[in-house]
Amino acid sequence: FTIVLWAKPSITGTPQVVFGSYNSSGAEKRFFIAIYENSGKWVWSWGYGSDYHTSSNTVHSESLPEVKVDQWQHVAWQFNGTDIIFYINGRERYRTIYTGNSKISDYDVNIGALATGSGTAQFPYTGLLDEVAVFNKALDICEIREIFNVPCNVGCGEFLAEDNPPADPVAWYPFNGNANDESGESQQGNPDSHLIPSGAVLTTDRFGCGARAYAFDGSDDYLLTGTQTTDHPLDVSDEDRVTVAAWIKRNAAGSGTETIVNHSASYALELVDGQPSFVVYEDLFSPFRKTVSTPINDTGWHFIVGVFDGSELKIYVDGVEQEPDNPAVPREPNWIAPPFIALFYISSRTNAFNGNIDDVSIWNIPLTGDQISDYYNLTRKE
Repeated sequence: FTIVLWAKPSITGTPQVVFGSYNSSGAEKRFFIAIYENSGKWVWSWGYGSDYHTSSNTVHSESLPEVKVDQWQHVAWQFNGTDIIFYINGRERYRTIYTGNSKISDYDVNIGALATGSGTAQFPYTGLLDEVAVFNKALDICEIREIFNVPCNVGCGEFLAEDNPPADPVAWYPFNGNANDESGESQQGNPDSHLIPSGAVLTTDRFGCGARAYAFDGSDDYLLTGTQTTDHPLDVSDEDRVTVAAWIKRNAAGSGTETIVNHSASYALELVDGQPSFVVYEDLFSPFRKTVSTPINDTGWHFIVGVFDGSELKIYVDGVEQEPDNPAVPREPNWIAPPFIALFYISSRTNAFNGNIDDVSIWNIPLTGDQISDYYNLTRKE
């Protein structure tokens, strides 16, 4: 079975039960999910009689997920028949083999405190809880991530970075079965920013979830906004700053230029002979480019980010800034064209990407290194 909920605790340092029951009459029965006062971590306990298993001992405490005070966390606790698993914000963060008695009996359960056999409530929770649900099966990672990313009244989803939340992007393409922009608090995006696939097909993402990324053949596949005007929602000319991020997976090492995201004659996130590269343009023939010397030649998933802060270019790979001797950009870039994904120029089909792309995000601000690192850790598989 699986229990999921959103939690925003106000304090730690005191034992707090968010969901659970304890009855000491007769054969002792216990089940709870709680915040452990000594470690500020998510803990659990479950068992029947003297045969129970708890996570609050020192054997497991170091690996348990950390509670974030005054921040929303999506918490999923699961028993899959052999293992106990904690998922935090759509990622597996803890797993252990269950060694207690898995008998489920007549548990009276409280939300926000521990139900006791005497009818009293103990260890009350301080904070906010939302969207608590219990499933009579072990949800898989794709089902848990789908719940995590569903729009809700607490502003759910990827941009709840755990320590340094980046501002909402001007466009976010998680490719959840389509190429729509899902930015904004309601995750409805801007219809003018929705992408139209040409040749590109949906495929599995880095979590193994189907129809959650796009595959490109390296020849003529691409995604393009349906609306192509100079006054486009992704125009960031007023700010002259931009951050572009994407998860990518190459089909094979290759030479030449492969486009990841291209805002034609404005900015482009690319691979050049496998080397991550970010470029801004004053015009089509006046590029200012930074290219990382170490290529990505494997076929695993990588998180690539390009940042222009108004004067310098920066590139991050898997949350780490690369070669921070950044070139200056002395002239104001041109920001007038709609974006492409996986292709540089439609008419000539140049610089096509060969592989998979997922979770493309565009901001009209320069994200900091801490924000990029946190976003990487929030969205990576493990």
